[in-house]
Amino acid sequence: MRDLIFSLVLFEFLIGLPVSAIPRASASPIWQGWNRLQTVLGAEIRQSDSCCTPFTYPEHNFSVPIDHFHNEDKYAPHLDGKFPLRYWFDASYYKPGGAIFLLAAGETYGDERLEILRKGIIYQLARETNGLGVILGHRYYGKSFPVSDLSNANLRFLTTEQALADTKYFAENVVFPGLEQYDLTAKKTRWVAYGGSYAGAFVAFLRVLYPDTFFGVISSSGVTEAIIDYWEYFEAIRLFAPPKCIEFTQQLVQFVDKILLDPAKQQFVPTLKQTFGFVNVTHNADFAAALTASGIGTWQERNWDPAISDQRFDLYCSNITSEKSLYTTPHDFIPVLKSLTEAAGMQHLSVGKRLNQLLNFIGWANLTVVQPCAALFDTQDECFGTYDDARWQRHGLDQQAWRSWSYQVCTQWYVCIE
Repeated sequence: MRDLIFSLVLFEFLIGLPVSAIPRASASPIWQGWNRLQTVLGAEIRQSDSCCTPFTYPEHNFSVPIDHFHNEDKYAPHLDGKFPLRYWFDASYYKPGGAIFLLAAGETYGDERLEILRKGIIYQLARETNGLGVILGHRYYGKSFPVSDLSNANLRFLTTEQALADTKYFAENVVFPGLEQYDLTAKKTRWVAYGGSYAGAFVAFLRVLYPDTFFGVISSSGVTEAIIDYWEYFEAIRLFAPPKCIEFTQQLVQFVDKILLDPAKQQFVPTLKQTFGFVNVTHNADFAAALTASGIGTWQERNWDPAISDQRFDLYCSNITSEKSLYTTPHDFIPVLKSLTEAAGMQHLSVGKRLNQLLNFIGWANLTVVQPCAALFDTQDECFGTYDDARWQRHGLDQQAWRSWSYQVCTQWYVCIE
């Protein structure tokens, strides 16, 4: 389904930038964004806080079976070997008798969750209860691979039940370096697992399947249902985000849609893309997805814990609701923008404070999306494009950012994009 509706294009692209690079209408810290777009994650454009270097939390590996279910035909041909599963831990507050608080990393590299170990909920629980905090990676993500590539045949071991069994095996057998004198396995110590989104459902499954191993779990925003046409995803943003920010975002959506979706206005599309900085993005759907990413796509990265919450959505809103122009604009830019708003029947967007808001959005999109990609790729299609079938046939481990999760979603959760 390739029909373009800008209002419903799901977020697929995020990039983090230094705070000093972003114009501000009001004080707001920049966030460290995560990015699902394969090309950018493949280049490891992932900012990390200086607190969370390997020197603070050494990376460890624990060997787990490649195949926990030799009686299941779907995993044939079976393999008997093991592979290294990454983990990190903090025993700063541990005292004998304390619990183990495990964070399931889910569909991430794992090291992206280290901030939660330093000052998030795992840190808080460990500190208050004299426990030990640990982050455990997920098979087929980060560096934890039981296979040499991600061909369809090799992906057969990427299932939720295999990953759940990994976690159980870890809890029942791990010996933490430096704490060898203690039996911290689930046989002698209480284990409590925590996860969010997919990992939230994951830890709930842990408790149901392995109640003798996991004393308790905390599921944060755990997914409960697989929905293909999930337009309601944006409803929470529309209803609960700052009204002025949403009101202008809706105006922006209408402006873009009225040109992209009207067959009689297709002559304005190249100018529209050029004006927003995406002149070489061939397909309209890719253009719309990139615009979505620079704004409302950042809402999901917010967190209830202010110590680790991403604040980029707030920064986006402060930009587009400012009545002052925050970016330098060429003199010949305004007439072109006015002609586009006139073509869309939305001339009010090119007058007064509305014009400044529109200019601020364009500046924001260029700074947070266009410029970072220009520094990495020869063409915009290489960065933003999704229509190159040859790209989706690649199956090296460097394709994990899109291939591992897409496979898992389609085979485990049955939500596939046609």
